[in-house]
Amino acid sequence: MAAPSPSEFVFSTESAIWEVNSRWTGMVFGPAAAILQIAHPKVAHGVARHSNFKSDALGRLTRTLADVNSIAFGTWGEAEATKKRLFEMHSKVRGTSDGGVSYHALDQDLLVWVLATLVMASVQGYELVYGAMSEKQKELFLQDMVTMGQFFGISDSVDGRTSNWAAFENYYNGMIDGDLLGSDPICGELARYLVKPQDSLTVRLLGHAVDFVPIETLPAQLLGTLTLKSTRASRAKIRAFETTFPAIFKSLPEKRKYYDRSRARCFEGK
Repeated sequence: MAAPSPSEFVFSTESAIWEVNSRWTGMVFGPAAAILQIAHPKVAHGVARHSNFKSDALGRLTRTLADVNSIAFGTWGEAEATKKRLFEMHSKVRGTSDGGVSYHALDQDLLVWVLATLVMASVQGYELVYGAMSEKQKELFLQDMVTMGQFFGISDSVDGRTSNWAAFENYYNGMIDGDLLGSDPICGELARYLVKPQDSLTVRLLGHAVDFVPIETLPAQLLGTLTLKSTRASRAKIRAFETTFPAIFKSLPEKRKYYDRSRARCFEGK
């Protein structure tokens, strides 16, 4: 089979990843996904030691989103360039914490977990606005996300945790219900920086206004472990948000529902 042309797109506009991710519904659950990622102690130590996460939490989120979108909606040439850059960057993120936790950003277990949080955030965001996805839709979307994950360093070999939607759900729920996530104090410390970002004044004010979203979209059983707290006020706010957001999103002009990268392809020449 001939190698794809660098100018060909990795995914077509008919693909499952396009249907679910071309619009920014998944951003609602993006902060919770980021918290779940750093809830893994090895991810947390890597992030804490090799980034300016504490002063630029929002920046990390936007850079991750940009990398995802450059692959999901870009060409093979762009995707391969992103893959090379990420490999060079992640290969340097390795070490051992003062407490003896060894980490490496290219650890397959960590990469699969990060991908899993992105998959679930995307599905949850889509379903919030457009209703429940069928099992077949989820299967196709998962397959596309696994393909995308290979550009982030996940092995080409078949991974039982992502081989089908049932296996994926079992893996994801097992991680959520297990004892690993949030088991190191660094996890809760970083989670608080995501809920209450210490970036610019504008970002701090924005974080204060929407801090109920990551708290109330996280699995409830992890809140205490991560030293986060659900309150009567935050629960009331999320109920109001979940009621109004789908209608507001659907009422937006069609072009405003898409990320910049996907909009450029979807509305090219229009």
